[in-house]
Amino acid sequence: MLLESMTAVSDFLPALMLGACLTLLLVGLVWLALLFADRRWNWLSGYKPTEPIQEHTPDFSSLVDVVPREEGLATLEGTAVLLYRQKTNGTPLTSRPPYRTAATQLLAHLQPTRLQEKGYCQLWLRNEGAYPVRCEINLRDPAGELQFNRTRHAVTVDAGQEEIVTIVANGPSRPLVGNSRIYPFEARLTAAGQELPQSLFAQVEVRPWLPTWGAALLVIALFLCMAGAFFAAAFSQEPGDDAAATAVAAIAQTATAQATPILTPTVMLPTPTPTPVLPPASCAQLRATNRTIGDGEQTLYWRNNASVPMTVYCHDMAGNPREYLTLPNSGGAFNYALIAYPEGALTTHYQKIRLDPVALTIDANDDTFATTLEPVPGYTVLSADEAVGYPVLWSEYGRALGCSRNVGSAPLGAANIDLTGTDFALAQTVDFIVSGVGVENPVIDISTDGRTANLQVDGRCGQIYSSGPLQLVWVGNP
Repeated sequence: MLLESMTAVSDFLPALMLGACLTLLLVGLVWLALLFADRRWNWLSGYKPTEPIQEHTPDFSSLVDVVPREEGLATLEGTAVLLYRQKTNGTPLTSRPPYRTAATQLLAHLQPTRLQEKGYCQLWLRNEGAYPVRCEINLRDPAGELQFNRTRHAVTVDAGQEEIVTIVANGPSRPLVGNSRIYPFEARLTAAGQELPQSLFAQVEVRPWLPTWGAALLVIALFLCMAGAFFAAAFSQEPGDDAAATAVAAIAQTATAQATPILTPTVMLPTPTPTPVLPPASCAQLRATNRTIGDGEQTLYWRNNASVPMTVYCHDMAGNPREYLTLPNSGGAFNYALIAYPEGALTTHYQKIRLDPVALTIDANDDTFATTLEPVPGYTVLSADEAVGYPVLWSEYGRALGCSRNVGSAPLGAANIDLTGTDFALAQTVDFIVSGVGVENPVIDISTDGRTANLQVDGRCGQIYSSGPLQLVWVGNP
């Protein structure tokens, strides 16, 4: 009986080997078909593994000649335009149509903005001003998964000249099985020691070698091939060999009844550990996951930490996303900065302030959501016609300026910071300094919880302002 069983198995072995060979051949064909489909899909969709960089310089001539204000950043089709100058040059900042300054105008253009796995892109810089400018480019990867040839580039652009900086970005290794992942990164520019309030963005897409549906297809193909090999062996025995036919039938019956424990170790592929999806830490990351999100209040998470949520207003989601902190208390005696003169005051009220979602600092120079010449209790506010003759109409957030020339009846220069209702408070490291000529009656009153600060000063002119960026700390919103 044992001899007959061994004979039956030896007769069955060639069919089994043939089935294994056919299975390997089928797996190879399926793999090649998947690779071809992957490449063809890329071709049909117009997506290339790494977009080639254009050989010609971007056309900056289509840019507008002016921006909404003399200080700030304008954006047109991925190109950033920065106009800046010293505030003490005496040129009025009025609500009249702006003009182009003779200081420095820097234009930046990043292309391409989408890479696959790894590649390079180029950052064009053009100085259309009258003076050379030193520009620093800092690359930041919120997910911490990308590798750059250099995270910091420094270049000096002469007046009327262009410079090109090459940025090389490498994504993490491609997974064997899974779904595509997008890794955004930003290039933040600093010109003449002044950080631009916007950044240029790009992204690296990492795609798996085999998508999830392809792995499932391979498992099904392997199972069908092995089952076909067993059945082919069972029906290939000669009728005269009863002992062998009986043994083969028994083996085929056992294989059919116990298909799962026999075939599973052969066809199972290793299940990859899914990469956790990090909560968004910036409006740019939020837009990368959902292109339909528009401007409005959103919940972000400091440095992708799910335990530190913060409510932030996402602005310009269709173009260059930026983060702003909405101030629930605004208008009147809240969140203002004013310049006091004996004849009256020039006021600036802030409804939202520009927030760096990583460093948690405030850009006091951003007046995107600021209004001027609105009433403040206790002050006579100059009208627009009366204010035209003054050198400066707009005051930074958190800066008090008193130019009352120590006239006893004139009010003090003042500013108010009120973070009540937000997730933040002033850090204990914030240091307000007093400077100017003939400074009198300086007042710096910060609440114990850091939510509010009141500043007052007088002089010819005296001022109070933060010695550095206004640093915030996350305290939550009870």
